Amino acid sequence: MRYALRNQDKIVTAFGEEYLRKHIIASLDDFFRTASKNTFDRSIRIAVTTTDDESEIIEREYLCINDAMDGNVTQEFVILGRNWDVVRLAYVGQSKL
Repeated sequence: MRYALRNQDKIVTAFGEEYLRKHIIASLDDFFRTASKNTFDRSIRIAVTTTDDESEIIEREYLCINDAMDGNVTQEFVILGRNWDVVRLAYVGQSKL
């Protein structure tokens, strides 16, 4: 599997180039290089939210993976879509274990 991370310019503006490379990209590269289909499926979390006016329920898939540089941190991404073997992702943030 491969990934496409969107809005990298915005991530650099918010967190810096070094954080993008050493934490986010390195974590994604490590994960996608070694992850099997089962590992990928086990790393997905489902979250249910509503629209601002609460008229619609939205179910989103989140990919939660270990940070490549800090074993106490998980990097989180919304899965925007899947096309063939490419997963489109948007960065959400990090959480401490």
